[in-house]
Amino acid sequence: VDRMERAVLDHARTARLVAERERALQVVARIEEKAAGAVLLAQKGLSDAQSRASEAKQACGGSMAGTYTEPSEAAQAFLKDAQSSGVDRAAQRMAVDPERYGALKTTPATSRYSLVRGTPTEPARAAAPLAAKHGRAFVDARETSRRAEDAVRHAGEVHRTVSSELSGIRSAAHQSGVDEFGPAAVRARLERLEARVRLECG
Repeated sequence: VDRMERAVLDHARTARLVAERERALQVVARIEEKAAGAVLLAQKGLSDAQSRASEAKQACGGSMAGTYTEPSEAAQAFLKDAQSSGVDRAAQRMAVDPERYGALKTTPATSRYSLVRGTPTEPARAAAPLAAKHGRAFVDARETSRRAEDAVRHAGEVHRTVSSELSGIRSAAHQSGVDEFGPAAVRARLERLEARVRLECG
């Protein structure tokens, strides 16, 4: 009778530990999915940010070309000023004092008889506020792209760290004897990892 009772107790204990291990493995899969999903989401955010930055760069280049004789140099001067003084101030300066960033594009003026009377810069000056607006948009889009790159790196680091520890837990669950798995300790590790993924990956 004693042997039968011990056998029943051992069977019940084994079944309980096996069930605990299966629950732990389900949590492992959930954490891995969350961490991997955060990486994919960050990568999509980066791709979208890079697309917007590319569009903003083209718009900026086009508006600079309509304002300055050397649009590339003017754009570089604007970006340098935006970095040192702030994009708001740089955009304001370009809108009201565009010559600060380079020579304005000139448009030959003709008389009624198609005779050239001068090369005024009024059209370029009128286009300067739009160039400033596009320049600011490009700076903002580029900064958003940089933040998205940081987010991808961070999500990747979290994913690698968590995956490494989860691999050890999964290996212990499959290879160790049931008595050696230590479900209480594993549960604590999984709770900590899940909390980290939730905190750092959203």
